Amino acid sequence: MVFPKAPRRFRSPRFGSLPRPAPVWGTDSNKLYGLLLMLVLMLFFMFTFSGQAPHAVEKVFDAQQQQQPVEQPQLSEAGRAARHFMIQQRYGGALYDPKDGTGFAETPGYRLLIQELLTEQVRSSEVGVVPKVFDYALATKDPDALRGQRVRMTGAFAGLYQDKYAVALDTPVFKVSDVWRGVITDFDGNGGVIFDVLDRPDGIEPRDEVELEGIFYRIVSYESKRGAMREAPYVLARSLKKIESAPSGSAGFAERNSSIFIVILAMLAVFGIWRVATAHRRLLKRPDSPSSANSIAARLAEHRRSGPSHKPLS
Repeated sequence: MVFPKAPRRFRSPRFGSLPRPAPVWGTDSNKLYGLLLMLVLMLFFMFTFSGQAPHAVEKVFDAQQQQQPVEQPQLSEAGRAARHFMIQQRYGGALYDPKDGTGFAETPGYRLLIQELLTEQVRSSEVGVVPKVFDYALATKDPDALRGQRVRMTGAFAGLYQDKYAVALDTPVFKVSDVWRGVITDFDGNGGVIFDVLDRPDGIEPRDEVELEGIFYRIVSYESKRGAMREAPYVLARSLKKIESAPSGSAGFAERNSSIFIVILAMLAVFGIWRVATAHRRLLKRPDSPSSANSIAARLAEHRRSGPSHKPLS
């Protein structure tokens, strides 16, 4: 006897068996939108920092370079005496005239160094020598380690000394009758260095970033605005240079067009949100979406309850 096969029971599809909707950001149009956004960002940085690195990066590396300690060999008493003798022979003994800790004084040694700066004389031993990055800690701890050497420093211009416009020399050196005395600090306002320059620092305001290249003279004693006696490194230089944050053309372009870039980025962001919302609504209307599966399951359950619509064969 052959038993008839039991009719197959129709199973409603489960959500786990439904195909997963494609990710919204996987479509070609949204990939194109992402590439367009990256292109706009690249153009913004290209025009803003054209021909140079971002100024903030330069500040970080320059500050790190200045903070690196200078390794100096430990000299014996005989070595210090020999170094002192060699320094005393340079510039006719001007580097010890007057000695460290003395206030501002127009001595023959000071006048000789001013004359050296005017004539821009470079000795044979200094040809091709790059000025050293000024080490504030070393200069205050062991002045002879840098005395008489050409040094370079960058920092913030703290203004002219005692707010004076210029300091008149007792006797002119050639055609120089005045010097401009000022202060440079680090960007935190510490580590002050006093300088005398021969050229008037036009166009430089307090807190501007400046560069100074000159001869480290000595440690000078001075009276602060509060009447306290302080000491600081003393550098003589030809001029004080202002460091521009960016080339005028690039900076001007960035300032004029930064708002345009911001508006474009905002429009692209709004467009991206609209694309995501539109794609999500379209997914909900697809037949293979979870909402469509719910309607199909409901119709199949109703069909089972009502029974077959065709009559059995007699």
